[in-house]
Amino acid sequence: MEKIIIPTGIIRTVNKIIDSCKLSVIVDDPTLWRNVAYTFQFIDFIDWLLYRTNIGLIAKEQTIKYGIVAVNSIIEGIVYNYLKRYPAVQPKEKESGKNLEKLEQKHVPRSIIEPLKKVHKKREKIHLRLWGTRLEHQKYKTEDYESAKKALDDFMKWLYKARE
Repeated sequence: MEKIIIPTGIIRTVNKIIDSCKLSVIVDDPTLWRNVAYTFQFIDFIDWLLYRTNIGLIAKEQTIKYGIVAVNSIIEGIVYNYLKRYPAVQPKEKESGKNLEKLEQKHVPRSIIEPLKKVHKKREKIHLRLWGTRLEHQKYKTEDYESAKKALDDFMKWLYKARE
């Protein structure tokens, strides 16, 4: 089987992601900068796969599903990092939903929080054990993935402006 070659530049370098996303400004932990950048590289690959190939059927839906998981994992990491700046808030590593609620205490606008909650809600439903006897079919749409990426982008832009 012949390998498919992904064109150079489709998957951004870690340093390019750190710079373009301003991770060193919005995230306090250099290790988290890199881990977020690695996840963005996976998102770059998912974008290429979804928008540059003719992938279809359930494979497309599963690609979207794991794109949502990747976006949500970045959101979780950045939210946790942001809340750690405020000792009185006490974010919890395994309580992402509650951490999103705590953003309001730190003056993050509801217009930023609500889309993040929608991503989290969609992510929380992505467990095979939850589907039981129902088929995991026609559950994930490109619009879900795009709205997750927009929620993350809006949050990151807000954080950057808040740090200025």
